[in-house]
Amino acid sequence: MSLFKVIQENCPHCNAIQEIKYYQTVNVTLEPNLKEEVLSGTLNSKKCTNCRKEITIFSGLLYHDMENRLMFEVKVSDEQDERKAETLNEFKKNGYIYREVHSYPELVEKIHIFDNKLNDQVVESVSNKLKAMLDESLKQVKETDIEFNVFFKKIEKGLFKKKLVFFCFSHPSQIMEMKYEIKNLSANERKDLYTIDSLRG
Repeated sequence: MSLFKVIQENCPHCNAIQEIKYYQTVNVTLEPNLKEEVLSGTLNSKKCTNCRKEITIFSGLLYHDMENRLMFEVKVSDEQDERKAETLNEFKKNGYIYREVHSYPELVEKIHIFDNKLNDQVVESVSNKLKAMLDESLKQVKETDIEFNVFFKKIEKGLFKKKLVFFCFSHPSQIMEMKYEIKNLSANERKDLYTIDSLRG
């Protein structure tokens, strides 16, 4: 079951009062259309009826895929909830994979990884390597605190080669694509890449 709230908020652009519906939980098995909204970035956003500009509510969100036994949570605070922790432990005992993320792009990345039936820990290891390499190359050009964001996009299956495809950027206006050949993974990483069941429980 998906849970949402309807609130009255001032538009951040024109200050007009708006009625906004935002989701706290989405169950994409019962409501598949919500998955598309998550992936497209349109969930929890609407156009202001006055100025027509986009209003986005950034809040915590629980993504629930009953069919694939996946649960991803966007955490916006460090608050601990013992009852919630107990409930999550019950889901884990029933074979659910639970992941905590801190932004919507990270949530979308997790969905893409598991939609491709991949082990997210192996993908994250590759992502971290690419990020370290990109950050280092940036620092060699000039001293800066800017860092790259690296997110998994898809797996590319060629005739003889398979590649993990990532999109990378230090600023959203400058997105580039990077590909990592699966043959470059270690033997253990190649073995684990398609092993999802080991992540359960």
